[in-house]
Amino acid sequence: MFGNFSLPELLVVGALALIVIGPKDLPRMMRQVGRFVGQARGLARQFQDSMNDAAREADLEEFREARKLLKGKSGVTDVLNETVGLDEKPDRPPKPKSPVLSAEEMRERAEESGFGPAALAERKAAEEAAQVAASDPPPPPPPADGQPPRTADAKSG
Repeated sequence: MFGNFSLPELLVVGALALIVIGPKDLPRMMRQVGRFVGQARGLARQFQDSMNDAAREADLEEFREARKLLKGKSGVTDVLNETVGLDEKPDRPPKPKSPVLSAEEMRERAEESGFGPAALAERKAAEEAAQVAASDPPPPPPPADGQPPRTADAKSG
């Protein structure tokens, strides 16, 4: 509270003030010193507040300048766009007008990719033909001489 002063030092200062100023004027002098210290603290507080405001304003100005640079034509974004090459318009296919396809567009795309109804019917017919071809052949007609047909076991032995 009193800075770096210890109690014995404060007592010595108080005794000297009592001797030099006198007991009659000491309370009035202490009030004046109190007011002076209060005013000094108020001025210090105002000075600190004004310095803080100036610092905030300077930061705000820097922020505004940075925002102008980012928004402006001659700013950081132009340098980045030139470096990355975003200013050039790449050849891209046009975006579809709607992300939802109509039934007709879905049929067209299915036919183009080979999953449409006609392609599926052709694929099913080909699979059935392959199954018929892969199935066991029909038994051969009986020989004209009247003997029973030979099997694989009869041939081998």
